[in-house]
Amino acid sequence: MGHEAESVLASDPAGLPGVVKDEQHDGKLESNSQLLGDEEEDTSGHLHGWRLWIVAILISIVYFVVQVEISIVTTSLVDITQDIGGFQRAGWIMSAYLLGFGIGGGGSYALGSILLIQIVPAKEITNMASYSSISFVLATVLGPIIGGGICQHTTWRWIFLFNVPIGLCAVAMAMIGIPNGYPHHEAAEKRRRASTSEICSKIDLLGCTMLLLSTLAFASAFQEVNSQFSWDSAYFIVLVIVSLVILGLLLLWERRVSLQDGSREPVLPWRFIVRREMLGALLGLFLVGGSLGVTSFQLPQRFQLVNNLDAVNAGARLLPFGGASTVGGMLIARAYTKFKTPLVYIIIAGALLQVVGYALLGTMDASANIPPKLYGYEIIAGVGCGISYLSLFAAVPFAAEKRDHAVGLGISHQFRALGSALAIAVGVSIFNGHVMHSLKALGIPEPGKFVVTGARHRLPPELRDDVGRVLADGYNYQMLLLCGFGGAQIFAALLMWKRKQILPA
Repeated sequence: MGHEAESVLASDPAGLPGVVKDEQHDGKLESNSQLLGDEEEDTSGHLHGWRLWIVAILISIVYFVVQVEISIVTTSLVDITQDIGGFQRAGWIMSAYLLGFGIGGGGSYALGSILLIQIVPAKEITNMASYSSISFVLATVLGPIIGGGICQHTTWRWIFLFNVPIGLCAVAMAMIGIPNGYPHHEAAEKRRRASTSEICSKIDLLGCTMLLLSTLAFASAFQEVNSQFSWDSAYFIVLVIVSLVILGLLLLWERRVSLQDGSREPVLPWRFIVRREMLGALLGLFLVGGSLGVTSFQLPQRFQLVNNLDAVNAGARLLPFGGASTVGGMLIARAYTKFKTPLVYIIIAGALLQVVGYALLGTMDASANIPPKLYGYEIIAGVGCGISYLSLFAAVPFAAEKRDHAVGLGISHQFRALGSALAIAVGVSIFNGHVMHSLKALGIPEPGKFVVTGARHRLPPELRDDVGRVLADGYNYQMLLLCGFGGAQIFAALLMWKRKQILPA
């Protein structure tokens, strides 16, 4: 690291590194590049004037589109499943969307984060990122309302066309604001542009393929178990074994790619696996991604199916959680510099808040009226998720080597998306295992067709309350699953434990 004392990392609400403080330099602030390698800061990527503001607005638009789409889809999911035939497909839809998000939207999100730490000096990163974090708040607030409004007044297909005009605007801004040859546009000698074959030779196609196949096999196994297949079925057992075998082959391949002296860039550098701090950060992001994904996916469903709300009102009831997670992350970022609390302690505090919040959410009954205390439970869980999410991202630049900063930020977003997809798959299997079996016991032959909004009103009056209780219990079990995810984040935080802790600046 180049210093005897451990150093301090600050982070903005988007999870980007700010400035660092070395405990043996009498409070002097230093940039990340000075700490992580004792090198002068690379200014080749800095932008100025109108280009800087165009790119800053572009990054905010990217953040907004990625975040708002997740909120829109989760709010509209009941309408989508009604149209394509069967509530059992809901988990498939969301998992497939999140896997696609990890490849597409997640890549855009990661590129925005990487670009943000390049366009301004290190001392200005926190302020610039604070401005861009406004887009997260807007997306969290507007997403559920937009999704509900689209489903009520037009077809749900428009939720996927919503970002097309915004995306075209972003492409135009990128072409105008990002200089040709960036980040080496001001170099005295222009670098030779890499050929297509050279670029392709750097891509770890085999690693990407194995990562995708392993994730798909695991998600597929849990999506269908307790619905179409039992736990001891060949379908479930074979897919889980295949997933684990591919994962093992992936680790062996990534070790080989990382250790050999070649041009190929590993999708999961072996350095991340053997470096305890980085492994803990990635595991924590995977787990908190699961908590965020399941909550955003299941709570709007609960409000629609148990509390009989329409899509707009169901989305609005999720705002306490979304707002608390965003604001909680922003507040903890501002508190970093004041209290100098080690990041490990902050992550553990966030995990404990999640355990408490989700345990309380798992106690809700089947009443059609939503008690005000539920919003308080959402806030507790949301603040916990926001604190953990921000703190884990803040630790990534410290845990990774300087050469791995870009890859570390990128893979962090991928792990969050993977955690969401796989946690939703596991949650759906728990929900189906309870709900489908219990509804059949009540004499409902095809429970999946009766679960969707409006179907309960066609049931005999004596069954409606029983169905409501069954659905409420199914959602409660998923909240209790997230208690386990919160507890596991404590273990991830302990993996990052050091004799001299990582401190926020």
